[in-house]
Amino acid sequence: MSSEMPEVVIACNEAEVPSSLTGVPHRRLEYRGAKANVAIGLPAFVRSTYHLPARTLDILEIAAYVFAADRLLSRGKRDALEYHSWSRRIHFEIKIRDHHFWSRPEIRNALHDALTFMMGHKAITFAFQPGHTTPPADLFDYIGSNIQPHNDLVVGLFSGGLDSLAGAVDVLQNTGSSLCLVTHVSQSSTLRTQKVLINALAERFPDRVHHYQLRTHLKGQRARDETQRSRAFLYSSAAYAIASTHSRDTFAIYENGVTSINVGRRDDLINARASRTTHPQTVGRLSRLFSLLSDNAFSISTPFFWKTKREVISTIRSNGHETLVDSSVSCSHTFNTAAGATHCGECYQCIDRRIGVYGAGLQSFDTGGIYANDVVAHAISTGEGKTTIIDYLRQASKFASLSEDAFYLEYLDELSLLDGWVADCADEFELTHKIWDLAHRHGQGVHEALRRIRQQHESLFAPVPSGSLLSIISDREFLKEPIERLVESVSIRLSSAIPIAYQSVHPKNETDLNDKIEALLAGWRDELRREHPEVPFAGVRATPDFSEDRAHLRIEGKYLRGSTNQSKVVEAMSADLVQYSQEAHILFVVYDPNHMISDRGTVKRDFEGRGRCSVCILP
Repeated sequence: MSSEMPEVVIACNEAEVPSSLTGVPHRRLEYRGAKANVAIGLPAFVRSTYHLPARTLDILEIAAYVFAADRLLSRGKRDALEYHSWSRRIHFEIKIRDHHFWSRPEIRNALHDALTFMMGHKAITFAFQPGHTTPPADLFDYIGSNIQPHNDLVVGLFSGGLDSLAGAVDVLQNTGSSLCLVTHVSQSSTLRTQKVLINALAERFPDRVHHYQLRTHLKGQRARDETQRSRAFLYSSAAYAIASTHSRDTFAIYENGVTSINVGRRDDLINARASRTTHPQTVGRLSRLFSLLSDNAFSISTPFFWKTKREVISTIRSNGHETLVDSSVSCSHTFNTAAGATHCGECYQCIDRRIGVYGAGLQSFDTGGIYANDVVAHAISTGEGKTTIIDYLRQASKFASLSEDAFYLEYLDELSLLDGWVADCADEFELTHKIWDLAHRHGQGVHEALRRIRQQHESLFAPVPSGSLLSIISDREFLKEPIERLVESVSIRLSSAIPIAYQSVHPKNETDLNDKIEALLAGWRDELRREHPEVPFAGVRATPDFSEDRAHLRIEGKYLRGSTNQSKVVEAMSADLVQYSQEAHILFVVYDPNHMISDRGTVKRDFEGRGRCSVCILP
């Protein structure tokens, strides 16, 4: 275990919490008996495989408990920008069957390395205790009861989304292999989606599709975190179990490369907030762990890594199965969908799907009716949804325009995480070229999708629906810098609120004005943070709740009255620009009720031309 104390201990399978950790907050997770708070469908899963060795059963339970803990523990407020708010140090105490195996340091290290990277936490450590047993799940659940090896068989993960559907279709259409589709189910809606697609595939390819599912979810409580970054560990452990049962030394993950690499779309999407579920380093570290489990080399293949979302979706059409598109579900917020809809329409996965489908020219097979909010031609319902779309489009625009050298400099950190983990790259130069080419094709594909969206939905004889994807495209809002968008949002709100607040009586002084601005900002804070999560902000009189060594916005009021004329206010603003750190952008809210500034446009241009500041003159 790490020399640093964990922040929380998770005890599983009736494991004891060591006396050295009794002062650390702990939670218990159990899937058997009266105290069960996690549902793990292990008996049904075992029955479908005939027999699983002890250490394979152990890895399935370990993965299920990690998944349950990931959903149970909050990673902090969604508007928290600092790393420590989202990253934690978690320790598991778990009773297992094969204690000798799990006590080996290289096994615990492999678990720690894979999960710490995948989930983005400071550390995830394990200690294992002996004495765990479970009765045979079925007549066949005894040593020696194995499925006979099948040479023409592929094992693949199947989520029910477009990428995994494309992978299944590609195997079944272009090979004679049978296909074992391994699914994890935590919601009934997910199960329905998977069954519909698997049944459709089984009808089109008789006797070649086999379905294995592991059901895992919390019992009696709603997940505190819906992000499920540990889901890949649970999925992959189930796939490993199925592959090894069929005497296979590999299984496939079908995911496009842009999603797998998951380059951060803004500054706060780091570590525990950014998904690394199919990142090459995650895949490589899990392959190492499964090799140790099997005592032989084991690999995880990623057939779509060098394809974009658009290109993956296009394979569904080229293989002749585009009618299955609207039956797939990509949404990460299915619990938020309206009756009859299978997608929320506003999460990253929904946006990526819509853009990818339009890019591939398959929009007629992905109708707006499956989305609770059809954002293409209707107003986006939440600030968070709008931010997601703008982030997505801004990154695609950057991908499309950056040269290879500029791309290398911009994404050096992300490229360094890939170095040594991506096959078919002789050195870092080839890696950079291939990743740049992938990102560039993605950007071009998004450009083509936006062109098709405008061609299909925009009319020159009708106004563009306010707040919709069409309006974001038309206004090129995604080309604006994040801090510029925040300044506009704050300025619009203050331009309306300040005149109303002082319509009867003017501020007593500048302090009174800044107090009023602070009060207004406090009321808008949650909404502004949802819409602009990447830029922290504070008024001049507030103590900021963020580190000032990163880009941020400070809002300061200036009040013209009496002897405090234009020249004095301009002088004060110039002094303030020197006072604030170089990381600060200043929004000067200049309250000029008597119109003492004769040429407001000139003052605004002069200051904003210096950089690092914006000027809003009221009323």
